[in-house]
Amino acid sequence: MAVGPDGTVWAASETALLRLEDDGSLTTFDWSDVYGGDARSVELAVTPDGDVWLVGVPHYDPQGAELLLRFDGEGWTAIPGPERWFPGPMGAGFLEVGADGTLWVKASRTRVARFDDPGWTTFSGADGVEPWGGPDDAFANVLEVAPDGSLWLIGLQTDEPEDCCGVSHYDGTRWTPYLAGSLVHDFAIAPDGSVWLGANDILGSSMLHLYVITPEAVAE
Repeated sequence: MAVGPDGTVWAASETALLRLEDDGSLTTFDWSDVYGGDARSVELAVTPDGDVWLVGVPHYDPQGAELLLRFDGEGWTAIPGPERWFPGPMGAGFLEVGADGTLWVKASRTRVARFDDPGWTTFSGADGVEPWGGPDDAFANVLEVAPDGSLWLIGLQTDEPEDCCGVSHYDGTRWTPYLAGSLVHDFAIAPDGSVWLGANDILGSSMLHLYVITPEAVAE
C-alpha cells in the first residue's frame, strides 16, 4: 500500500491497481491496454504529483521485471526499465520516489538507476556503488530516498560479519558507508533526515540493536 500526497490510499494486486474511495469502496484500474503481464504487488510508489508507479512482470515469472507502469490518474504508460535491469527477489524497497518526484530503482545487485524522463541514468561500481543484498534482502527495504533527495541503500549482507557493508549514502557526488561490519535488517528515514536502522553484528543473532544516523553526522 501507499498513500499519495493528497491522502489517497493506493494498493496493488498482481492484476490491478486499487484506489480506496471516501465511502470505503475500491476503484480498480487495470493496465491491459498497454501491457499484458502482471505486476509485483509489493512494489508501489506514488510521486508528489500523484502518479503511481508499478513494476510489470511476465505472467510466468513473478520474480522478474519487464518494464515500469505509470498511472497518471487517467491512463497508463508502459516505460522500459534501465538496461540489464534485474531487481531481484520479491520484496519491497526496490522502487522509490524522492520528494522532488525523482524515481529510483534497484537495477541489479551492483547498480541503481534514476529515471530522467524519457531515459535512465545508471550508477554502478564505477560510481562507487557498493554491492548489496544477501540472505535477508527479500524482506528488507534496501533502497530509500531521504527528504533532501539523497539515496540510502542497505549494503552487502553476508554470512561473514566482517564483509557486511551496513548502509551506504549517496549525496549526488559520492557514496559513503556507515555501520560497516553490521548486518542491517531494515531501516527507515524520518522527516528530518535521520536514518533509523535495526542491525546486529552476527547473522542469525537474536540481539538486534537500534541505531540512528543523524543529519549532523552525515554532514561531517
